[in-house]
This record gives sequence, C-alpha cells and structure tokens, in this order.
Amino acid sequence: MENSSVVDVLQRTFARGYQTPPIISFDEATLPSRSRFNPMRQFNKDKPHKWGTKVFVAACAKTAYCLRFVYHRGW
Repeated sequence: MENSSVVDVLQRTFARGYQTPPIISFDEATLPSRSRFNPMRQFNKDKPHKWGTKVFVAACAKTAYCLRFVYHRGW
C-alpha cells in the first residue's frame, strides 16, 4: 500500500470519528523514525529524537484530537 493511500484512509477515519469543533489548533510535530527506508525523515540536531518525519496537524484545541494532518515530503 502506498503512503498516500494510507494517509487518505486515515484522513477519512479521523473525519468520521469526530465533529469539527469551533476552535482548532495548528501545530507541527515530529514522528520519531530511525529507519533508513523512510525517504521523508529529517535530521534535527537540537531534538531528543534526532531523526523523524515532520507532520503538520490541525487538531481540536480542547481535546488535541487530530482532525487532519499533512506530512512534510522533503525538499
């Protein structure tokens, strides 16, 4: 299964499971990954987990439920 199809399934599942609240928060996060087979991983020397995939998230400001996310595909 390709990454984009997995992301599409997750996006639909997140949308079905929660009603969008009036206040949302936008944030970025890093999903730790040391795998050399991850073409989207990035290095950040200042973080405790130096390697990972950067993800931009729209979440409920009150419960932190992930409403939607987009992963950074690299430069």
